[in-house]
Amino acid sequence: MLFGDERLRRVAFLLAAFGLAFAATAAPVVRDERIEVDSLTRRYLLHIPDVADATKPIPLVILLHGRGGSGRAIHGYSDFGAKADKEGFLLACPEATGTPPAWNSGAYASRAYPADDVAFLRAVIDKTEKEHRVDPRRISVAGHSSGGMMSHRLGSELAERVAAIGVVAGAIGAQLTDGTSDRVPDPAKPVSSILFHGKTDRIVPYDGGGQLLRFLPVSDGIAFWIRNNGCGSDARKETLANGAATRETYTGGKDGTEVVLITATRGGHEWPKAAGFQATDLMWEFFAGHPKTADPAR
Repeated sequence: MLFGDERLRRVAFLLAAFGLAFAATAAPVVRDERIEVDSLTRRYLLHIPDVADATKPIPLVILLHGRGGSGRAIHGYSDFGAKADKEGFLLACPEATGTPPAWNSGAYASRAYPADDVAFLRAVIDKTEKEHRVDPRRISVAGHSSGGMMSHRLGSELAERVAAIGVVAGAIGAQLTDGTSDRVPDPAKPVSSILFHGKTDRIVPYDGGGQLLRFLPVSDGIAFWIRNNGCGSDARKETLANGAATRETYTGGKDGTEVVLITATRGGHEWPKAAGFQATDLMWEFFAGHPKTADPAR
């Protein structure tokens, strides 16, 4: 006798075989996954939404935690799990390495965190695509702090596959002791980008600097993506949540890409969740509106 999810899977298979659409009504599934990359066992959380259509491709969001965090923690405090269920997308929350755990987001971080995180996250995408019907035009990456910096890097180095990135409190790079700066390389393809940053962030300061590293200012990250996407330099400016934040939108990019900066007027180093100003809602709206315009290179 078949019970629970197994019975639903059998029914879905039979309906799909006859060309019928099927919407599952089971509860969402959150699984602990493992994968071997460079002789290391790497882990990630995979959230499968509670409503899925077996006949349609589904978007995928990779969500990266900050330094000292975890995939399960950001899955919870960002409310991205609930968003995945509401909007119907797969959500992967990978785990970084090190003590405390953080991402190898570029050369300035590679000595302390030498794991090849680009290879790891590429493998997560590959594995998820093999096991689920992922829409290759709707793969996005989001992250907070160290995870935001890694989102910059992944958007750059996997630009052929990543449609959009969302960065919360994450710099594009850092200034080195010899006076030069180190940042992610130019992407091979345009990638839509939405950046969130608090004006009072003391960990990764809005105007650059910091205690752990001398991070580059937010303006450098915006300029990087405007230049690489070919957007116009004049922004459309708006006020959000009764002045709690401002939004600058740079349009006209190649392949329909855009760059957005949302500045939390009194925000610090946290994931924005103020009334009328929810980073997760704004980020998903941006991701949903900016797919790849052509099938990505494999």
